[in-house]
Amino acid sequence: MTVSTYPPVRAQARAAGQSGGPGGIPRQRGGQARRPATSPCSRRAIRRALPMVRELTPDDGAILDELFAGLSERSRYLRFHAPLHRLSERFRASLLDVDGQDRLALVAELCTSEGPRPVGMARLSRTGPGTAEIAVEVVDEHHRRGVGRQLLTALGARATELGLTTLAAEILAENVAAQSLVRSVFPSGRTYRADGVLTLTCSLTDFHPRAF
Repeated sequence: MTVSTYPPVRAQARAAGQSGGPGGIPRQRGGQARRPATSPCSRRAIRRALPMVRELTPDDGAILDELFAGLSERSRYLRFHAPLHRLSERFRASLLDVDGQDRLALVAELCTSEGPRPVGMARLSRTGPGTAEIAVEVVDEHHRRGVGRQLLTALGARATELGLTTLAAEILAENVAAQSLVRSVFPSGRTYRADGVLTLTCSLTDFHPRAF
């Protein structure tokens, strides 16, 4: 597991729409995410230099590829728990299989003069009544800039809205940075260790989203 941030929407190709919920994250409705009414990469947005977050859609394959390309071999290993040099078509399709309810992903995009650039992603997969697994990644260039915490905070708010009460993150024991990140956002919960992998259970009872 690696870490991610809040993203804005994809350049001028993102048309009008409305946002809702915690942090104003555009939601999926019927497989389509609502878009902001204005281009996210205004001069003000570029100067602000803070990633904006929205939900990933099944049509965002290019964003998925760009994020994967921004991860070093080490980051890919920590995120996927195995050496991964490329995304197979089957795995890529599974990552794009989101419905906004049982399987959702938040992508963080940073506004630049060339348009929005994806810098991180956090995803959630429901595993049972009130429970879900989570994962997060941040491109190497944006490590330690608060992107992961921003993404996890948004994901926690979204999980609460969906009626979830407990999240679980499987993290390699050697990935101390990710462990610290998750606990900084979700301080309540237990930790289990097996075969070099830590499972951090995260209770949403005491989760309090912070503004960015």
